[in-house]
Amino acid sequence: MEKWSNEQKLGDEWERLEQIGKGGQATTRKVRNKTTGEVACLKELNSPKDSERRARFMREATAYATCAHPGIPKLVQSNAQLHEEKSAKLFILIEFIPGKTLEAFINERGPVTLEDAAPTTTGLLEIATYLHSHGWIHRDIKHDNIILRHERLEDPVLIDFGLAYRDEIDTGFDTPEGQGLDNRFLRLPELSVNSRLKQDPRTDLAFFGGILFYMLTGRIPGGVDDGAARMPHQRHESIARLKDVGGNAIYRLFGFFDKTFARVTSERFESAAEMRAEFEAVLDDKGKIIVNSADRDLEVIKTALDSLANRQLVRNKALYDAAMTEITYAHQTIAGEVSPTYQRFQTGYVNFDQKFQNTLGFAHFSNLDKRFAPHFEMTIEGDELVIRADGAAFHRTAVVEPVFGDEFREKVRRLYITGLRTLI
Repeated sequence: MEKWSNEQKLGDEWERLEQIGKGGQATTRKVRNKTTGEVACLKELNSPKDSERRARFMREATAYATCAHPGIPKLVQSNAQLHEEKSAKLFILIEFIPGKTLEAFINERGPVTLEDAAPTTTGLLEIATYLHSHGWIHRDIKHDNIILRHERLEDPVLIDFGLAYRDEIDTGFDTPEGQGLDNRFLRLPELSVNSRLKQDPRTDLAFFGGILFYMLTGRIPGGVDDGAARMPHQRHESIARLKDVGGNAIYRLFGFFDKTFARVTSERFESAAEMRAEFEAVLDDKGKIIVNSADRDLEVIKTALDSLANRQLVRNKALYDAAMTEITYAHQTIAGEVSPTYQRFQTGYVNFDQKFQNTLGFAHFSNLDKRFAPHFEMTIEGDELVIRADGAAFHRTAVVEPVFGDEFREKVRRLYITGLRTLI
């Protein structure tokens, strides 16, 4: 049978059986070929006149037609190439995968152990490797878009490519900046309204990490941030369960999820291969026999330190120190010109991961109340370091490539000179 059909609708040789599912985009139904007895899955649009959905339908059919991987259903037949012809009733007919969705499996049997989740996780990462190497990004991975063929954890199949993206596929439609791609299983910032990063493979990897979290805890990860800056694995309702399944590997498992759920894509796993290597390291740690020794304790310490939170702490401290070096230099230079009448004054130095504070200025040698000592505060806001002086915004620079050049130095120098002038 030809994969691409020019028929306006599905042929009469296919008998419609029970409905499998119905979502916002389309309805799926089990069908059977009256002649051959072949069983397949039929997908039809719920809004057949919607141009955007018709374009996405073509992209989905192309994904099934061009991907050849056991973890992706095969295309049987489709007329989605007629998406620009509004009179055509578009359909996609794909291989029927016998088995339950991962959602149904976990709902029925409950969360699984790390060892039981391992073949599903590695299988999904193999699918990710294949997809990304062929330019595809799925962008809608969740527990009900994964079928366990014959209910085997080692045989996951990824379905529903309705939001899939590939650069070379021109359907006349791309997701605009002003439109978000909502996935209630795991809400990622790069898929939100006004984001320009909606076609990043690291998005899929975050979803796959979320699937592992779901399998281990039975909980949907939801947002990467719960409003109290806690990622899914840091919330009290999940910690006990993860400690139980993590065993010896708990610190490395938490580090794995730190990287999985990082808000900034550059702090996540770069590739499925990297993610798989780290997951295998988790499994390796889980299988180790604990020997009470100083060397073992040192390994635990090193693993705990290799966490996203600690790496961010080290990064933040380096940023604060770099900015403070420039401020201190200007302060010392001016001090050499106004001493001994005005002497250096400092108090309230606090260097935390979330906020840096330091009051640094000058005081009259005979009267400490006669002083100018601006209070500096530094915080990380999104992807910027924001420096405030006495509560007012003073300087902003990128976290990744911070700039403390001549303009910044001159602003610091002018701040001190203007403040000292008020004391005269």
